[in-house]
Amino acid sequence: MADAPTTPTSTVPQTPPAPPAPDPSDEFSNYSQEELKALLRNTRSEAAERRRENKTLKEQLESRQAQDAEAERKRLEEDGQYKALAEKEQKRAAEIEATWRQRVIGERLRTVAQSEGLLDLELIAMVPKENITFDASGNVVGVEEAVKSYKTAKPMLFKQPQRGPAPTGDQAPTPTAAPTTPVEPTGPVNVMKMTAEEYRAHKEKTLREAKVELSRRSVA
Repeated sequence: MADAPTTPTSTVPQTPPAPPAPDPSDEFSNYSQEELKALLRNTRSEAAERRRENKTLKEQLESRQAQDAEAERKRLEEDGQYKALAEKEQKRAAEIEATWRQRVIGERLRTVAQSEGLLDLELIAMVPKENITFDASGNVVGVEEAVKSYKTAKPMLFKQPQRGPAPTGDQAPTPTAAPTTPVEPTGPVNVMKMTAEEYRAHKEKTLREAKVELSRRSVA
């Protein structure tokens, strides 16, 4: 009896196994001990060189930053000096202008006070100056009003108008007895009839009163 024919079977190709992962230590497996030591020395030397380079770069950066900061400080210092110089010049200009204004006001006060008959020009300092100003053209204004106002408040410090001649004969009034107690005058005082001693005392009293008045105004 004949054998039955056999069916040939197909062979599936097998995937070759993956090669084993390389061992890092195998990189230096062929190095001798001396070579490994030399490699380590070189690596350390390179690392030290990198550290030196980094330090040098850091020092250069810090030096540059310090130079920039110093330049900025000097610039600010110079700007401050220029600013201080400008402020000093402005202050000096203001002082010069203030001195000029005081001189102009003083001269104008003297002229007006003389024309109004002020008996002692030292009393010009007592004239209130709050309303004395300058206009846009630089002319002083308000002096006449200030002097006249002071004259109204202190008429005894100015020359009094001349009175008519004293009556004679039948027109002369009957003299009356002088009071035994001195009476302080309440109206204008004619300093032209005072003695030198009386005028000095009257002037000192007036100056004291004027200073008290100025102090009261400054406080108010």
